[in-house]
Amino acid sequence: GRERRKGRLPRPVRTMTDQEQDRLLTFTSDHKHGFRDHVIYSLAFGTVLREHEIVALNVGHVSDDGKTPRRRFAVPISEGSKGNQDRTQEAILADEAYYPLKRFLSWKRDRRESLDPEAPLFVTRQNKRIAVFTMKSAFQAWQLRAGIRPPFTFRELPDPAARFRAK
Repeated sequence: GRERRKGRLPRPVRTMTDQEQDRLLTFTSDHKHGFRDHVIYSLAFGTVLREHEIVALNVGHVSDDGKTPRRRFAVPISEGSKGNQDRTQEAILADEAYYPLKRFLSWKRDRRESLDPEAPLFVTRQNKRIAVFTMKSAFQAWQLRAGIRPPFTFRELPDPAARFRAK
């Protein structure tokens, strides 16, 4: 590994500002092909869920009836090859994530996407579960289209509690 030179401070961690988050959410909500991604980003900004956890969500994780989201829901923790599939973490939806998710469930119904409890929450145009790679690529592309340069990664999102604590 590379050694740090004595006396040199580590580079500060870059995180997306509230204004940049708002710009991306406004841009994706106003674009006719951006609504699914708008809801994904609302969840990413408004919960502690990571990309692979958002991709793994089924309709039944977030809603009992396919119409109304739960304010709190259990998310399976994927630990790769460790095999601990029974563990969960709780996600709590702030209003900024709850209302887009509620509209999204109605949007899915209008598009005749499955609202079965085991159905993927987020799907591609081919009606397949969205992949992490696709979600990351779209995140980069939407930021560039919204004028956010250089684009952020999901790991550079701030703690959602800090954003919503002040509101």
